[in-house]
Amino acid sequence: MPSIDFVAPMAYFDDWEFNSDWVYSTAYGILKDTSDRISSSQVEIVATLDNDWTDDQYQEIYQGIRENYPGVKRLSFFSYGAWPEAELAKIDERTTWPTPDWTPPGEHDYPAQLPTGWKARNIGSMPGNVVYNSSKKQFTMSSTSTDIWGKADQMNFVYQPVKGDAEIIVQMRSTERMDGWAKAGVMIRESLGHDAKHADMMITPENGATFQYRKETAGSSVDQTTDASAPSWLKLNRKGNTFTGAVSSDGKRWTKAGTVQISMNRQVYIGIALSNPGDDAKNKAVFGNVKITN
Repeated sequence: MPSIDFVAPMAYFDDWEFNSDWVYSTAYGILKDTSDRISSSQVEIVATLDNDWTDDQYQEIYQGIRENYPGVKRLSFFSYGAWPEAELAKIDERTTWPTPDWTPPGEHDYPAQLPTGWKARNIGSMPGNVVYNSSKKQFTMSSTSTDIWGKADQMNFVYQPVKGDAEIIVQMRSTERMDGWAKAGVMIRESLGHDAKHADMMITPENGATFQYRKETAGSSVDQTTDASAPSWLKLNRKGNTFTGAVSSDGKRWTKAGTVQISMNRQVYIGIALSNPGDDAKNKAVFGNVKITN
């Protein structure tokens, strides 16, 4: 430590399946861990940020660092390629961020033409949309740079509020132009917060089916996998605090993928969810025959 002038912790929150506050939180995260480790020394922290985030993400992270870690006076940036002058100019423009007129974008339902009772939301403030075809009775969803995993989720969620025991069944018809670890399926979620308790039953394009859950708010995610691929039928039900996921090739003969006990509120949110770590803007997942029993 006496030989070190500075440390540059890599604050790539999205790459490592965290929400953006993992960078600047005083409760957990990369800067907290780093500052705790060097608290007895004069070593400087020069956080290393990625160079492809949105303006809102930079505004938020700059603000969080300035408010929570005033000792961080400089930032560094990482790029795999050369540094064009335009990119350097953007970094220079951000020197005084957050701008005085910036306010954090709130998570809220986005406009979509859906059947009565359904709503749509981007949890984690990442882009996604949904289109409903009434003649085919199917939902077509998209999502980019998102994942349902770790201690916080980023995803496109089409949902309804329900109370008590409930079951959702869907035919996962297809996925196109998505990352191999994209997840498309059904979910029951305690809240619409990014770190909420939940259980889900998902299909991935290249890695089979997965029953996932988070038993505690802001807790770690766990999964149980099984062989399956689209088109497949998915089922998720809640009886009390018991959640069970299953998969079927025909919607009649079911194979249980997993079950778990999660203490949840009586009112929860149930629906279809999509996350996709890829960045192809033409990605899509098609869900049909969605049925909720409550």
